[in-house]
Amino acid sequence: MQAGRVLDVKVAEALGYEVGKFPPDYYIVVDGEIETLPQFSTTWKGMGVLVEEAIKKQDVYLKLEADPHGGYEAGAWDEREWRNYGPMTSDSVPHAVCMAFRKAIRVTI
Repeated sequence: MQAGRVLDVKVAEALGYEVGKFPPDYYIVVDGEIETLPQFSTTWKGMGVLVEEAIKKQDVYLKLEADPHGGYEAGAWDEREWRNYGPMTSDSVPHAVCMAFRKAIRVTI
């Protein structure tokens, strides 16, 4: 799946957020308040939110390594079952991390 808002929505849903859309963008509901959907797959700030929420909500730990060919590899561990998922590769750090998270969640829920 490519980086972008469709992937961001899938990640938000996997984290348990209610997702909606007010054109032109998506939102999530956090503690009863509407917030803009983080750009999990395209920005470092959004990726940071994902890393924190993955640990808190899913017991999924994410790791990142630079690929010697100029890309990035991300992996994930599910602490509940001690399983390793990855590596997922991309030329974008946030995209690689999102894909590793989705791979781990798809198997665990």
